[in-house]
Amino acid sequence: MSEKVLVPDVGEAENVEVIEVLVAVGNTVEKDESLVVLESSKASMEIPSPFAAVVSAIAVTSGDTVDEGDLILELESVAGESPKKDVSEVQEPADPDSETPPVETVEKTMPAPPSDSRGGNAKVHAGPAVRKQAREYGVQLTNVPGSGKYGRILKEDIKQYVKQNLRAGREETVAGIPPVAQIDFEKFGDVEIKPPSRVRKASARNLHRSWLNIPHVTQFDEADITELEIFRSKQNEELARDGIKVTPLAFLIRATVSALLKYPQFNASIDPTCEHMVLKKYINIGIAVETAEGLMVPVIRDADRKGVIALA
Repeated sequence: MSEKVLVPDVGEAENVEVIEVLVAVGNTVEKDESLVVLESSKASMEIPSPFAAVVSAIAVTSGDTVDEGDLILELESVAGESPKKDVSEVQEPADPDSETPPVETVEKTMPAPPSDSRGGNAKVHAGPAVRKQAREYGVQLTNVPGSGKYGRILKEDIKQYVKQNLRAGREETVAGIPPVAQIDFEKFGDVEIKPPSRVRKASARNLHRSWLNIPHVTQFDEADITELEIFRSKQNEELARDGIKVTPLAFLIRATVSALLKYPQFNASIDPTCEHMVLKKYINIGIAVETAEGLMVPVIRDADRKGVIALA
């Protein structure tokens, strides 16, 4: 069954512009799914589908102007769906002879609509379909430049914004992490602009990535290492002639190796799809070392195959 979708009552506005056609001929749409976006100088509105259907014909294109009652498009109902008549059309008229108590008219003050809590998205010029897409992508609409009339944000603007930020490697857009505010520190006093070293730049990137992706846990415990220190002192006396000095760090590495061998799930990673756990058959341990150039992390490979002397 075919159904024509007409321009509804748009108030006193005339020559309302069609700024976006959201469907194409042959598309299947759900009930209440937006079909086109109309916009006047005062407001914009999306015309929804009255029922689940297939778009059979489109009578307008972006940039056209329409008035109330003009044809927008035609829908072909799908199996099990049909246009539903307004209840008012099938209601029986009231019996004029029946005694009906007068209806008392009570003036009510409608509560104000709830404020938009989507981080200021309500202040931008965008329709419901665009706002939904922005929420799905995790995009703040206030950051998206609109290419439509009057600066309106279109779906293409959202897609372009996401593509640009992905290419630029900006994680805050997709991950939902807000960017650091740009601050003019010179207004507070004198400053010196000094570029960081290559090592410090690499350290900053790696530490930031680690902080975002790896849960950070700190464990505090106490252990009596009196006998360990006696043993270490004896070892250093014997190894002094070879110029080798054993520090407590070598024993800490060996203790870590023992723990990872006993609990291999701590020597594992989640693959990018989050569907599998990668259990590593090797043990590489990184030790953070502060240098004059910045923080560096030398990696001891195959630490499980090295003894205390080799780790010293």
